[in-house]
This record gives sequence, C-alpha cells and structure tokens, in this order.
Amino acid sequence: MKKFVLLLFVSFLTYNFAFAQSFEKGDILIDAGIGLGIYATEVTTEISGVKSKETDGTASVIIPLKAQYGISNKFSVGIVFQPENYIEDSDSVNINNEDFKGSTFRFIGTYYIINKDKFNLNAELGIGLASLDQSAEDENGDKFRADWRGSSFTIGLGIKYYFTESIGFFANTIYSTYSFNLDEISANGTSFKTDDWEARFSGAQISAGLAVKF
Repeated sequence: MKKFVLLLFVSFLTYNFAFAQSFEKGDILIDAGIGLGIYATEVTTEISGVKSKETDGTASVIIPLKAQYGISNKFSVGIVFQPENYIEDSDSVNINNEDFKGSTFRFIGTYYIINKDKFNLNAELGIGLASLDQSAEDENGDKFRADWRGSSFTIGLGIKYYFTESIGFFANTIYSTYSFNLDEISANGTSFKTDDWEARFSGAQISAGLAVKF
C-alpha cells in the first residue's frame, strides 16, 4: 500500500513538472521597460517639383509599455504603447533647442515557442500607427515644427523569466520599420499641411524590463 501511495505521489509531481507553464490561457500580462532603437533612415523631400532623397541613421531611447491576454496556451494578443526620444546629432550651429520624439501604438500577437515553468521563449508580430514630431529654433529665435504621421511593423523574439508566480523579467529583440508622411509643418505659428515628404526608418530595437502576470 505504501508503495502504491508513493507511486501516485511521484506520478503527480512528474505530471506537474512536465506540464507546468509560465504562460497559460487566460493570463493577463503587463510589461514595462526601457531600451534602445537603432535605425537606418531615408527621407524624400520635394521642393518646387524637385525631389531629393537623403539616407542617414538615427538612434532613440524607447519605453515599451505592453498589455496582453492569453487566448490559448500558445498564443496571446495585446497592445503596445511606445514613446521614443531620438538622440540628436545635428552639427548645425544655427539650430538650437532641438526636440525629436515619437510614439507608436500597435496591436501585437505572440506565439510561445518554448513554455516552461518559469521561462518562455516567444515570437511577436505587430502592426500599428506611429508619429514623429520635430521642433527647433534658429539663431534668430524663429521656431519651427514638423509633424509626421504613419505606420509601423515589427517582428521579433523575446524571453521571460519569472522569479515568483507573478513577477519576472523580460528581454526583447525586435526588427522594426516605420513609414511616415509629413502631415504638417509650421514656422512661428504659421502652418500648412503637405504629404509630399516621406520618411522611412528601419532597424533593431532592444529592450528589457519588468514582467507582471495576473
């Protein structure tokens, strides 16, 4: 009889070890972190019917805020809001008080490739809306502003490790693309709309932070 009870106990432990998962259907997941984006850029402008194209690069500090819901033991869906502060590298002595920032709101789907007791490896796909806002002053104190609007697409891999049942750590590497059109440009309060200028950003985003599960 004792052997029978012991066998049941060992079987129970083995079953739970084999099937314990860090993510399950019905879970609510909240992630908040910080990271870096590095992009190749391409800007197309048109002045008096003459088009020109300039390629360059830029980097940004990103603050991804993510909420997801488990629709099965393998898939979750959710939303991401991500502010970005771009790192200025202008070498013009005539430009002051530059501010270059953006934000993204996108819908995401996540597939859990590996789903263990405390650890998971996941693949993410996202699509959404993006904005880019630039402002500066010249040496005479004249203020300029450009507002860009467009879309974003992301695909990437992430890991999560839970220290407790509900608190853990995440790290993501994502390939991201942005497609912008210049929506409005203004100088000293006088503005006009245009969609003749375009900007394309593409590159990698790396982020890490706190993961919470309910």
